[in-house]
Amino acid sequence: MKEWKITLAQLAPTLMEVRKNAGRALEVMYESARRGSGLIVLPELYLSGYAVSGFIRSEAEKRALRADVAEGLSMLREGGKKSKTDILVSYPLFEDGTEKPYIALEYIAGGETLALHRKINLCNYAQYTEHLNFTAGDDVVVAKSERGNSGLFVCEDLWHVTNAIFAVKLGAEVLFYPSAATVLERSAAPGCLRNWQRLTVGTAFSQTSYVVCCNQAAGGEPYFGGSHVVAPDGELLLQLPFFEEAVADIVLDGKLLREVRDMRPLIANERLDIYRKYI
Repeated sequence: MKEWKITLAQLAPTLMEVRKNAGRALEVMYESARRGSGLIVLPELYLSGYAVSGFIRSEAEKRALRADVAEGLSMLREGGKKSKTDILVSYPLFEDGTEKPYIALEYIAGGETLALHRKINLCNYAQYTEHLNFTAGDDVVVAKSERGNSGLFVCEDLWHVTNAIFAVKLGAEVLFYPSAATVLERSAAPGCLRNWQRLTVGTAFSQTSYVVCCNQAAGGEPYFGGSHVVAPDGELLLQLPFFEEAVADIVLDGKLLREVRDMRPLIANERLDIYRKYI
């Protein structure tokens, strides 16, 4: 990786308005492309909105949302071709043979699918019941491109550091975590973000990688924002505000990445083979 300018799009999608959400993402994509950005990062389940479970009870509802998502993805792929900008977009993925959708994260480059991640760790505690409404994925996914190598994860995947360890061993230089994290009270947002940053800073430092967290944010909703980027030396490079939409660019410096990995060769020294006997 050399220099990679990316855009965090901390947006508030409208629930079940896929075409509207895709259109907003295209606006951000075209604006960011004019600023020289190579990648747009959107929050978890951005295309549909996060709270979709109540709208996909029947087979007819599932088919309708599946068709809407396909149309939204087509819009984004066409926009990516025109703007020459990559995009990370999350949505409910319906596949034959599964009753419940996956929480998917797709890396679209040049208007084509470069990689597709299915959320591995579904949150089943606090105010979250993802295990009741979604299917868990089984694979660690790294999207490799000329811009950089991206470990693709979603929200709760961050809280299980094994995911990051294996992604970095597979070649990831940047770990992406689109999310839809919430608080029950607005006053709890700073404390919740501190917990998130304990994880993002620790992951970036221990895995000598960039960590990018892009959260939903909305003034009247529990999604608290606070999207941020951490450098491979553990320094916080960027943080977006609480409870409001925000878009910001940042340049990820490949030189710093190489310097940190040369100074602390933790990835090369990892001995994953010894853990086979415990599984």
